[in-house]
Parts: sequence; structure tokens; C-alpha cells
Amino acid sequence: MPSNAILDACTFCQLSCPNCAVGKGEYGDFGKGYLTFENFVKFVEMNPFIKRIELVNRGEIFLNPELGEIIEFAHEKNVLLTAWKGVNFNDVSDNIIESLVANRFTLISVNLDGTTQESYEKYRKGGDFSTLLSNLKKLWICKKAYSSDRPILKLSYTLFEHNCSKEEIRRAKKIAQELDATIDFSPDNIFMHIPQDSQMIYEETGILYKENLEYQDTFTRKANPPCLDLWKFPVVNYNGRLMGCYCNGAGLSDFNVFELGLKKCLESEPVRRMKKMLMGDGVYEDVPCALCWDYRQ
Repeated sequence: MPSNAILDACTFCQLSCPNCAVGKGEYGDFGKGYLTFENFVKFVEMNPFIKRIELVNRGEIFLNPELGEIIEFAHEKNVLLTAWKGVNFNDVSDNIIESLVANRFTLISVNLDGTTQESYEKYRKGGDFSTLLSNLKKLWICKKAYSSDRPILKLSYTLFEHNCSKEEIRRAKKIAQELDATIDFSPDNIFMHIPQDSQMIYEETGILYKENLEYQDTFTRKANPPCLDLWKFPVVNYNGRLMGCYCNGAGLSDFNVFELGLKKCLESEPVRRMKKMLMGDGVYEDVPCALCWDYRQ
């Protein structure tokens, strides 16, 4: 059994980012809802082999009204919690910020994507940059008050056409430095923008852009390794449904992890067929992977 799992704490979001299914209101099989504290307790107690849980999959975890109880219980049970897949951190209460620190939440990745309201909201539509910065500073102050290095803070910055100037990049690095955070710059693989001053980008961020087709081949999903989620990070929807993977919108409706336990679901015949198919041993049209765009590519 894996020691990690992705347990979707909340599938909805308050922002409307372009190219995001949730932002466009397209929920698919994931549905719209949040993980309850009761079901989180069931999951932890039924699956003691799970030592680390990623709470982010589709939406913004801080919109979950029972998140505080979830964080406290995980700490009591020595289960590590992470949000490394990204949060917008626009709506988070002071109590939750303190709980993150007091209960040693392991890691949070916050989507920065700009250093002014104008550049930030170009992609993070509906977001407020000053509120984001204020919440980040509150987290930094709370960590100092507790003399804690947790949660580890990482800022994620996608280099779009509107936010990749030298001034913006340097301001982003300064923000990270002031917050004792790391910052991870990444190329724009959404709109496939290639900056004019690629040499400056390389000097400031270490990202080396290539031209057109080479760039696309390097940064599109086709260059990614085969899916390993079923082996390493099985994905469980907020309602207990076992999903194909983090990006596959199809799930196994007959297998509810909160009722059967993760082990029984992962050892089921449909999951065995999915694993065989991902390893190249046949094609099974009755499993979620058969519907996946990435797999078909």
C-alpha cells in the first residue's frame, strides 16, 4: 500500500482563472463539495498505512468550513498534511493561519503569479493581491511567534506575458525573501507564451526557453512521465469516490473509500485493470483511464 494519498478537501473555488475547469464551473465527476471532518477521521483510522495526505486537488482548501478540525486531528494522529499543489490564500481566517503553525502543517504552495493587483488578476481573476500579501505576512508573523519553521512556504510563479518583466520577477523574489519562502518560477504552458527577452528570464529564474515546437515538446504534458498516481498518490474525492488520478475527471462510482477502506478499493478488479493498461498490457474501455485525454495522447 502507498504511504501517501491525495484527499480532496474542497472542490470549489472563489476565483475564475482562465483555463481552469473549476474556475469555469465545470465540475464533472468531481462534483461541488468539501471533505467533512467525520469522513476525514474515517479515512485516517481505516488506512493507518497513510502517513502523508495532500489536501489539494481541484479547488481552494481554505473554503472548507471544517478545515481547522481536520488539521488538528491530523496533528494528533501524526499524519502529515500538505498543500503543495497550490492554493490562492485569498480567504483564510486568522484562526486557520494560527492552526497551520500550531499544528505544524507541513508545506503550503501559494500561487503568486504577479506582484501588483494589475498583473495578479490577469490570470487569478477575482483575486485580491493586497489580501493575499496580508495573509502571507500574517503567516510569517505567526511562525515567528511560535519559533516554528512550519508550514514550509513555497511561492509558485507562472511566467505569463503580462508578468515576466525583470521588475516583476525581482519584486517576486524580494517578496519570497521577506517571507522566508522559496519561489518556484515556471514557464507558461497554458497559453504557450515565449518571452522576447529569454536571456533575461534565464539569468533571473534559471529557465531556458526553446523555440516554438521545441518549447512545446519540452513543456506540454506529452513530455511528462506515465501516470503513477494509482501507485504513489491515489486520489480520493471529497465524497469518498476513488478517482483515476488528479487530472482525470472520471471516478469509480462503486468504490467509496470512506466505506470500504483504501486497501480494498486499490485491490479491486477495476483498479487492477487500470494499472495493467497504464503499463501497456491491454486496453479496457470500462475504466476511468480509458476516458483520459492524456492517456489517449
